[in-house]
Amino acid sequence: MKFRREHFPKAMAAVEKRTCAYLNDEIGLVVTVNKTLVGNIDLLELRKVTTIVGTGGPVNLLIAFGFDPGLLDCLCQIATGNLEITADERELFLRETAAETVNFILGHATADLAETNNHVTLSPPVVLEGGRCIHRPKKAMFATIEMSTIHGILDIYFIGPSELFDQRLNILSEEEQPCPR
Repeated sequence: MKFRREHFPKAMAAVEKRTCAYLNDEIGLVVTVNKTLVGNIDLLELRKVTTIVGTGGPVNLLIAFGFDPGLLDCLCQIATGNLEITADERELFLRETAAETVNFILGHATADLAETNNHVTLSPPVVLEGGRCIHRPKKAMFATIEMSTIHGILDIYFIGPSELFDQRLNILSEEEQPCPR
């Protein structure tokens, strides 16, 4: 389905609502500050661990979640409970926690975004590591929500149209290139 800018506010509201509910109800974290920025964003600075999911159907966007290390560590500790995790398994469990957190949140948000006879589909989550910045191509639109908790910040990036990027947020054009961080 074709990208429509009018889907940004609805998608942002649904993801914000479901993320706050997840952090509050499932994890027990209160979101203390919410900052939203739409328009005039020319550069996204991705965090060290960022998870990306593509949406299809009536909402055709890439949605990425960037985790502060302290927040991701908190989420991982809660998700793994009493499991004993060795040092060499730690990075794997952090990546899996990031992917499953995003899958859970966006899975619930699809109910808010679906239209009659037109369901929202989700791609499998892709976890990027290392951080980098993404310059906005001329035809793209970026929006962000920053959520603060006592354990750190969660950035949510909305990127459209998804056809301009691959699943790792590489720009699919030779004139525009992502910059290393």
